[in-house]
Amino acid sequence: MLVYKFGGATTRTARGLERMRDLIRSAHTEELRKLKRKRSPGGVTPGVVVVISAIGHTTRRLRSIAEDAEAGRSIFAGGTLERIIERHTQLAESLDLSDRTYERTIKKFHAIAKEVASLVEGVTITRELSPRTLDQFLAKGEQFATYLIAAALSEDGLPVEVCDARNIVITNANFTSALPDTIAISEKAEEIILPLLHEGKIILTQGFIGGTREGETTTMGSESSDLSATLIGKALHAKEIVIWKSVPGIFTADPELVPKAKPIRHLSFEEADEIGRRGVRALFHDVARPLLEQSIDEHTTLRVTAPAPKPLRGTTISRTTGNPVRSPKPIALALEQNIATIYVRKSQNMKSKRKADKQKQWLHKRTEGIPSFALNRAFYYWASDTEITICFRRDERRPLFRALKDAGYEIQEERPLAALSLLVRTRDAAQDLTAIRERLLRSLRRFSLRALLPVESSIVVLVDEKTSVDALRRLHKEFFE
Repeated sequence: MLVYKFGGATTRTARGLERMRDLIRSAHTEELRKLKRKRSPGGVTPGVVVVISAIGHTTRRLRSIAEDAEAGRSIFAGGTLERIIERHTQLAESLDLSDRTYERTIKKFHAIAKEVASLVEGVTITRELSPRTLDQFLAKGEQFATYLIAAALSEDGLPVEVCDARNIVITNANFTSALPDTIAISEKAEEIILPLLHEGKIILTQGFIGGTREGETTTMGSESSDLSATLIGKALHAKEIVIWKSVPGIFTADPELVPKAKPIRHLSFEEADEIGRRGVRALFHDVARPLLEQSIDEHTTLRVTAPAPKPLRGTTISRTTGNPVRSPKPIALALEQNIATIYVRKSQNMKSKRKADKQKQWLHKRTEGIPSFALNRAFYYWASDTEITICFRRDERRPLFRALKDAGYEIQEERPLAALSLLVRTRDAAQDLTAIRERLLRSLRRFSLRALLPVESSIVVLVDEKTSVDALRRLHKEFFE
């Protein structure tokens, strides 16, 4: 069985949609042949599951609509919604659909738009945008894409069955940053998807969004569609999960920033998990985590590649990396520019209420009031006797600040920084990285470094955001050129 995940950048043009359709048709033909011959290695049902993202920039526009509504700018919100409808309508027109399919698809677009308009009206009146409501806004992007892509595939005669991800990807109620329930996902995937695969259907579902057991819509964080694919692939014991991107795999650095970046042919699940958390744009930070939990007899592989002009080899991610290295070997560089650094401490009023003999106990639990998602997804955090320092992605600023203030923390924010990470492959955790660290510091001696931190298998430096790209290129020249 195969799981194909298509990013919004690969489906935002008519040519991209056509290429997606060709890839799905080819994969389905091969899997259907296995099904008819009752060839199911390891007891896995042959078939194709397609996970899709919102069409390029739609999610960002929906967030803008929500924020405009909160600020009372309903006219601006309405204008942005019209642009979303117009973009999807143009794509539908480019697909050469039958009149009946086209009209049905446009009708569905307007039904979704009506739901968005209703959300805008409510938020405009209350002037309050809760994380729960924001998730309802953001999920509409995947719904728009679902109807468009379902029309493209069914018009071509492919047996598509739409399965709403909110009924399969079960999460907790931590809105905008929901955590998946892997046991529930496995149960739902077997209950909903497997019978349809036995019928030879192509399953079309959404990435990024999920649902609580109570049926409320959630999202798992920006760019989390990759995670949706690995969660479903793990649940169904897929042979391969292919993440189709606009770039053909993972490189030693972002090729848009470093023209001489080189493709990486293979990574282990552990390396992919770490490099994703360090900020590589080609991977969501937790994408490989479900596959790390595979049993020893499971052999699902993950591949990151591009669909055009023809499928490339890309980067394969699997359980092993081959022979262990004799000495530490740099693998890749990652740059995360949207890093915010804050210092938080309990307010003086709250401190004064605590007796001296309880101070040590409070310090021992000093991170207790910090929202769990902030600590789980922070780039780094550390605590002193008086304050906690947290580095996090700036797009999570709003929910984090709100939660910290509700918990009684005072917040001091530092100017923007960038996190530049060098991932190193080692034989074991005890290998000495001194030589690599000295090379790194020597090559960046002309840059202003705010901190150097050993984090897991990476060496991370915090640099000024304005000079971060130059620092990235300098390190790439030092280690990979």
